[in-house]
Amino acid sequence: MKLGFTYETPLPISNTDPKLRFGLDWYYSDEYFTEATNALPIPSYDRLNGFIAVATGDDRWELGLTGKNLTNEDDIVSGIAGAGTNIRHALPKREWMVTLRANF
Repeated sequence: MKLGFTYETPLPISNTDPKLRFGLDWYYSDEYFTEATNALPIPSYDRLNGFIAVATGDDRWELGLTGKNLTNEDDIVSGIAGAGTNIRHALPKREWMVTLRANF
């Protein structure tokens, strides 16, 4: 399940009509198995991601900051089990990205 929102509002700081955008999204995954034998259950997990950006009034330029896994959880999402192995793969911890976008 995924829920989210994006909000945009004008910034009255100049005559170029810049905009402020921000949003959050929440993702939830219920418990599941990664193999047909049900040898490796993956526990339920959720993720919270967000962003904030400033854009020009004509949307030609945008500078943004995005954060993924804002709660910094260590969630297992896949793996292999059996014959003496138990390998698990986790999603990345908290990540930050800065973007500069230009539209032509």
